[in-house]
Amino acid sequence: MEIHLIPLLEIQRNLQGMRRDKARFKSYLGSLLTPDGNNCALAPLVLFNPMGREHVTAVLDQLIEMGAESILAKVVKDTAGSIQREGAQFRAGCVVIDDLKGGWTNRWATDLYLRQIPDPTMLNSKQLDRFWVTIPIWSSEPTHVESVRFAGIVATRRLLHVLKHGAAKNLGELMGQEGSIHLGMEGIFPKYSQADLLLYREFLQPLAQSEDMPTILSCLYGDTAGESLGFAPMGLPPMAGLSVAVWQAGLGS
Repeated sequence: MEIHLIPLLEIQRNLQGMRRDKARFKSYLGSLLTPDGNNCALAPLVLFNPMGREHVTAVLDQLIEMGAESILAKVVKDTAGSIQREGAQFRAGCVVIDDLKGGWTNRWATDLYLRQIPDPTMLNSKQLDRFWVTIPIWSSEPTHVESVRFAGIVATRRLLHVLKHGAAKNLGELMGQEGSIHLGMEGIFPKYSQADLLLYREFLQPLAQSEDMPTILSCLYGDTAGESLGFAPMGLPPMAGLSVAVWQAGLGS
């Protein structure tokens, strides 16, 4: 199986160099869509804020200066090389997502969207044309080589997991997916005691078959995330479900 990293950072940086007006937005659409306007040519750019301010420019400059796409090309190739799937080829692209000052980006809804990827083997030809491995860089977080590598590894592992197990359809399957791909990366989630993790797991188990977005989002990310979208609190702390998922994956390894 091969995943080809398609350079997108210069496109984003060029957009940032334009005045924040209609011409810039039109140029953004020209980059995003196919010439006939009926499909996405560069699907990861759907998540780019075409009216991003100077802080987005600074992130892009950092990424370009460090050679982020060269780093990601190697990470994606090495990670994807663990799967033997003759003839399978996919595209990957890195996008800066403006969760700091981008008014139309809710961090948690966007993050959940990135985790709930479809199984590309189940897509029709038009849907497959829009399928990319999206590697997100969040404008609110520090940008460095290790965070870039991590983003590439996780995005690639997620595709490999879905190809092997199918797309996650409910909370339990999504927790299994995310626990598996983050195994060995526990440090990115809050450190909860085993007693707390057992308590959260007991709370989450009856909800494992839930497929509705409010339940899944609040269970994975906690009440603060859910409340940012107007969802009722469930009594869960930050990243409760994801922390349980990685802990459970560790118990089964």
